[in-house]
Amino acid sequence: MIGFFRKIRKKLADDNQFFKYSRYAIGEIVLVVVGILIALQINNWNNDRLKKEQLNTFLVRLTEDLQSDRLNLNRKVTGYQKGALRHNHVLKICGLDTVIIEELYRPEKETEIYDWQWQGPYPEEFDFKFFKNVIIITGHVLRFNSKNSTITEMKNTGIYSEIKNVTLKDELDTYYNEIVEFDANQIDLAKNWIQTMIDDGVYPDNDMDRMDDPKELITKSPKRISLLKYLIREYSWKHYYSGRLAQRIDSMIPKLEAEINW
Repeated sequence: MIGFFRKIRKKLADDNQFFKYSRYAIGEIVLVVVGILIALQINNWNNDRLKKEQLNTFLVRLTEDLQSDRLNLNRKVTGYQKGALRHNHVLKICGLDTVIIEELYRPEKETEIYDWQWQGPYPEEFDFKFFKNVIIITGHVLRFNSKNSTITEMKNTGIYSEIKNVTLKDELDTYYNEIVEFDANQIDLAKNWIQTMIDDGVYPDNDMDRMDDPKELITKSPKRISLLKYLIREYSWKHYYSGRLAQRIDSMIPKLEAEINW
């Protein structure tokens, strides 16, 4: 075998072909390297294109989520207003001190409840149906229910880091962090309210109809009076802060649309 290679080497030397074959071999290597580099570049371009398309798809979905949140806030803001007003009215018709929420009392604002049990203006005097309705719905939470599936998926997949606008990312992070806390206090208040009923063995849907003076559910319970007042302030705060959240959305949507590149 060694002799075979020696013969080849001798022939190349005799024919003066060594440098010719060397240049050929080097040229082949250069072509292979260039081909690899071009293939890598094409692959990178393709990956960048797919990543951009993926980001655009997520940005469109995120914009739609925020637009949905905006409409939801528009619907909820009146609910927060009415929640504060109706519970304050319960304190009033029970002869108790009310909470000062003057910012909600404007001539153009409605003072009516529209739900599954009551429709119309608040009664001036004690009305059992109105009272019972408010006592029951006190244990229910008027949730905002923001759409956060897209932002969660973006962060889980890592595509969120591809958003170039740092200010927009800060606004998105602030918005979704605030949303987490938006319903938390009302949820706790509703749970505490229900627990007071459980502790007293009262099931309002049925037991209130048999009470001589249903108002005593409130007037004889300092804890429920306190919970009602906290709930009124919570509704009042949510009524105010929903406007702040709406402003955040209005600021973010144009920035999101500017990030979309088709």
